[in-house]
Amino acid sequence: MRKPIICPLTGHLEAVEIEPTSLGVVVARCSRFSPSDRVACTRECARRLDLRERAGEDELTERVLVLYADAARSQAPADALAMALREEGIVVEVAAVDFRTPPPPQDYDGLVLVAPLHIWGYARALTSYMREHLEALDVMPTWFISVSRGGVTSAARLWHDVGWCPPGLAGFDAAILEPRAHELARMISDDIPALDRAP
Repeated sequence: MRKPIICPLTGHLEAVEIEPTSLGVVVARCSRFSPSDRVACTRECARRLDLRERAGEDELTERVLVLYADAARSQAPADALAMALREEGIVVEVAAVDFRTPPPPQDYDGLVLVAPLHIWGYARALTSYMREHLEALDVMPTWFISVSRGGVTSAARLWHDVGWCPPGLAGFDAAILEPRAHELARMISDDIPALDRAP
């Protein structure tokens, strides 16, 4: 069976031939390679196709994880942003980084981190998550929304705490962030490769 997909490793549209098996989906050919049957990658796309098939989701719909730290200050902005992203036709999951084990970013097409900047920096659970998944975050669309007024200060603090800063970074006071959720959602959705979004 031939399917168009967004390659999770490159972010480009590719055509793959998949073979369903009892153990899951196998990618037999991919237009990224020449010849196409010499598939030389991790086949991350097969794992995602298999997960989505089991969950009954459309594999052509982007999935974004909105991860927040410090529920008192960032859960409401994270929920507002998630709702706005859903209106852009994106499947969104919301999770707290400091509650149990947050989902890995590799299961998604994009990640949005929402956290307040404290005087001592960002929450340890958040910076630990970022360091743990730095390799994956570095190659996927990632946004960091700091619930604070200073975007430049936020970037400097992230560099200090993690040694890395996402390409998409914004700093907003919580009172301003929620009304601007739709504007932010449009910017974020523009960074995520699109195949077939809901109207």
